[in-house]
Amino acid sequence: MGIIPARGGSKGIPHKNLAICGGKPLVDWTIDAANQATSITTAVLSSDSEDILSRASGKVQGLLRPNQFATDSASQEDVIDHVLENTSMPDDGIIVLLQPTSPLRKAAHIDEAVEMLTISGAHSVVSVVPSHALLWHGETFEPDALYPVYKRPNRQQMRLQWEENGAIYAFTLASWLTYHNRIGKRRILYAMSDEHRLQVDGLHELAWA
Repeated sequence: MGIIPARGGSKGIPHKNLAICGGKPLVDWTIDAANQATSITTAVLSSDSEDILSRASGKVQGLLRPNQFATDSASQEDVIDHVLENTSMPDDGIIVLLQPTSPLRKAAHIDEAVEMLTISGAHSVVSVVPSHALLWHGETFEPDALYPVYKRPNRQQMRLQWEENGAIYAFTLASWLTYHNRIGKRRILYAMSDEHRLQVDGLHELAWA
């Protein structure tokens, strides 16, 4: 079962999920990918917006989301719970969370991630892209580096690290019922190429997409 969480409001871009991206509403890219993925037999488009729900087609069915699950503080886990409580449980025991902010994700990526989950026996699969970022954390005054400052590594010396790109979270129903989280205890990474890093949160990312 696919789950597409697409609320009507957005801080970065007004009505972001209906903003035109590459000639069609942003949410349509994810709806189309879900419809084209052979590993998804049914999908739910969860939204508080009737305009967004009207975009549902094919294997993707709309489900009206209560207002309390459409706020900035509501989590994706809240949305998943609401979907599972109001639809039939997936026959194959697999749930795939597909956020509309990843329009560059293709049906083939979804199928590969689901196959990885099935073959590996993992609780969950998380899509990632390679990262060579040198990160800091804390306040801007006297922050802490997350790398050895006096032995600054170059790109070739850096340990392999990955960044979630938000495109695909695949997990088993059993894992969800146990951990109540999209990422289970036994997890595996689905590596996508760097060109799939993009997540549309602001106008500049929408233009780039």
